[in-house]
Amino acid sequence: MCNRLFCKYSTMQLREAGEPGRRAEGSLRAARSPWHLASVLAFLNVAAVFQGHFQESDAIESELYPLADRLGHVGAAAVARRSEFPKAAARHADLGALDSLSRMQSLAAARMGPGWVAHTETLRGIVDFWRGDWETAQIHLEEAMGMTVSPSWCGAQHGFRCC
Repeated sequence: MCNRLFCKYSTMQLREAGEPGRRAEGSLRAARSPWHLASVLAFLNVAAVFQGHFQESDAIESELYPLADRLGHVGAAAVARRSEFPKAAARHADLGALDSLSRMQSLAAARMGPGWVAHTETLRGIVDFWRGDWETAQIHLEEAMGMTVSPSWCGAQHGFRCC
């Protein structure tokens, strides 16, 4: 079940990720496996956000963040935090708040590695682009592209680059 969830997530088949994710969630709760439960909740959260199911995401996060913090599961928390930006953009579209969020995530990303830092640099570029500051956006997006060290991160950064 978890493998199907991760496969669907990795190929951005987020609607299809829900069913195996919810089954895995139930099994992991029954097995009392909090580490794996946090991982599954993180990916279910991404699926909820990118389908516009923000209340479902809020409910997942209310359990996930305290669980991940208690376990020290930095990866699960980081995956969930990647969804904060698109959810905030869709809900409020407040560029100042999005800029603050991208900077806050940048500080946290430094502990995670270059792919995470590149992601937050992309977020900063997106905010600058939306503000109409295309030159600064270009700088952030090119910097993000230069930080991508693995194919799993490359597409996301390259896809946002302004031409």
